Amino acid sequence: MTDQTTPKALEDSEEIGGCRPPLWIILLAVVVVIFSAYLGLQIFSVLWGIIFIPDAPRPPDVVELSHDGGDYGYDLWHYESKLPPCELIAFYEQAGSTCTINAGACDGMTYIHPIYEEPNFAVCTGIREFSIFALRWEATLDVLYLENPSFSRFTLESEVLWGGVSSP
Repeated sequence: MTDQTTPKALEDSEEIGGCRPPLWIILLAVVVVIFSAYLGLQIFSVLWGIIFIPDAPRPPDVVELSHDGGDYGYDLWHYESKLPPCELIAFYEQAGSTCTINAGACDGMTYIHPIYEEPNFAVCTGIREFSIFALRWEATLDVLYLENPSFSRFTLESEVLWGGVSSP
């Protein structure tokens, strides 16, 4: 038997086999695609954080009395809550806040009416990181100084830290 391949058929078979890129180019393309996807996700999370700023924690069923949003990323709200003052403090502590309470004001979840009026019953501050930024909030509780308060008023101030959380 003789081989009946013509020179034209040999040229066609070499072209078909020779058009496949080398393996290193394929691997390089895969690495570039993975790196681009990773970089794109990082950029996307930053843009998402700029456009959709998270809210500071708020207890359920609050009534907004006023709101002032001076700058983008800064807000000041005045709320009234149906939670008693000590339960409101417990809410903010569960949300990750550090609270400073006037001495002797809460006995567990029971509010103890002060002998003299103080404007700020408690101050709770917290920070939550998102993307490369952080959100700092401060809730200042103002008790209406009733003998048995069944609700409380508080001021919630939130600010986006565009530089992120700084080291102490």
